[in-house]
Amino acid sequence: MKTKKLPVGVSDFKDMVTGDYYYVDKTLLIKEIMDKGDKILLLPRPRRFGKTLNISMLRYFYDCCPETQPPVSETSSSPKRTTPGSNTYKKLFNSLAISRAGQQYLEHMGKYPVIFLTFKNIKKSDWESCLDKIMQLIQREYLRHDYLLNSPKLKSPEKDYFNKIVELKGNQNDYESSLENLLIFLNRYYGTRGVILIDEYDAPVHEGYHRGYYEEVINFMRNFLGSEEKELKPYWLNTSDNKMVESLLSKGGIELRKELEQLIRGESIEKAIEEKKYETELMDRGIKNIKKLAVVFSGKDVYVKESI
Repeated sequence: MKTKKLPVGVSDFKDMVTGDYYYVDKTLLIKEIMDKGDKILLLPRPRRFGKTLNISMLRYFYDCCPETQPPVSETSSSPKRTTPGSNTYKKLFNSLAISRAGQQYLEHMGKYPVIFLTFKNIKKSDWESCLDKIMQLIQREYLRHDYLLNSPKLKSPEKDYFNKIVELKGNQNDYESSLENLLIFLNRYYGTRGVILIDEYDAPVHEGYHRGYYEEVINFMRNFLGSEEKELKPYWLNTSDNKMVESLLSKGGIELRKELEQLIRGESIEKAIEEKKYETELMDRGIKNIKKLAVVFSGKDVYVKESI
């Protein structure tokens, strides 16, 4: 029997399924999401819990958009455009549990335009570099849908705007509106609602807090995400902490700062210590005098608090 590979560092569902890796079938998460019927869904889970892989799985399940060419160079201002095609992702699910869940679930496969953005690698030392990286991320997602430029359903000014995003010639306001605008374009083109998948939006927020550009990044993210939150049109899936998402979208930057400060100061770590019961093994060995410490490192800074 051939031994499969361990999927160390693999977070793309397509690569996982087609790359001869061991894979624990989690596709019934799709059924659970449909059964809940929520328009906004948050996925707060610990690090290394497979959040990005599951969001990638949802993308391949729902996506009706054309296959894309390999990602363009991040430094290219005039990348090569894609050619429209049909969805080819259905075969990825042929042997998985969701394929046996029932037709009421399978009929949604490949039926919705998907916007997929992951902010996990946006960690820069200054706001200008961070914004530039975010612009490139948005550029790549627009390029994935650049067949829209050939559609009569987009008006001439909208195509001009689309090209500004693709050519990295837009201003900050253009990119703050880019998620809302792309969703409008896709809804009009396909005649159906879109699915928005956001992975680790808080990565640049954390970095901004530590690097001194917190206000700039939080204002951008609030404008970038906030307009669509009011509509509740698409599905939203997010890997960030639930309280942090709520603070950003409904209460603004001040409340989010408080949540970040709590995280940095170790309250989340203390909760984990209590939930995981790390002291159980020591107690089983008869040790009664146990001290529990929450220790948080950030570069050369360290925070230690004794947990009761």
